[in-house]
Amino acid sequence: MKFDTVVISEDKILINALRHEFSLLGCSCGSSTSDISEDSVVIFDASSGYTCPNTDNEMIYILPADMPVTVGGEYTVFTKPFLVEELVLAVMRLRFGSANGTQRDRGFSVTVSDTFIIIGGKRIDLTKNEMLIFKALWNNKGNAVGREHLDMITRANSNGNMVTVYINRLREKISNVTEKKIIVTVRDKGYMIPEL
Repeated sequence: MKFDTVVISEDKILINALRHEFSLLGCSCGSSTSDISEDSVVIFDASSGYTCPNTDNEMIYILPADMPVTVGGEYTVFTKPFLVEELVLAVMRLRFGSANGTQRDRGFSVTVSDTFIIIGGKRIDLTKNEMLIFKALWNNKGNAVGREHLDMITRANSNGNMVTVYINRLREKISNVTEKKIIVTVRDKGYMIPEL
């Protein structure tokens, strides 16, 4: 099987967390050197008892807090503790660029999970209805989504037409991390996330 990411670590909690996060993005994650394929990004945990694999693949190193950074070259290095979401974003940037849940534009990126989005490297936690609306817009990038449709997908969780409230909350949260307009109003048609 071809894995998008391979984690070489003894830390089962880390491996399971990464497998979960990558599965939300539609990606696969292995955890042994035999899982490394030509296109895999390899995450090597230097605090584990494993030997660093000899590979030409893109590498991300995880170092314990008390270990000096001795990794040379243009490698990505994470020092414990760190946020799993930041590590996932680093992998997505290396591996996929504009595919599978992440879209990039000259260093600007958007990653969509089930409970949060990452825009330009900053995590934004969303409520259930905010996420339903964002995903509806995200899955239709470049096309307007009507207010009626957005109201319908959130109606089970709210009273009446709350679309404007959710859109405003989304815009406010997004504006805290970027000046770029992610959600635009299309007159007489609804709302849209333009192709970034």
